[in-house]
Amino acid sequence: MTYEDLKPKVTTILNQKDVDIYLKLTSVCELLQNHVDSYDWVGFYFKNGDKQELILKAFAGEPTDHTVIP
Repeated sequence: MTYEDLKPKVTTILNQKDVDIYLKLTSVCELLQNHVDSYDWVGFYFKNGDKQELILKAFAGEPTDHTVIP
């Protein structure tokens, strides 16, 4: 599947009403992991408030020890 084919699928996932944002992001991660051959892990990290670190909020693939990145 090409990136262009994936764009409308990602848009559909993100535009779902009444679905938690982290569930949406996990669905996007799963879509990318399953349809992009070079991806075996996909995740979203977010800045943790005022701290100088990133927190893993959604992912697809093997669990990682890297849930917090300074």
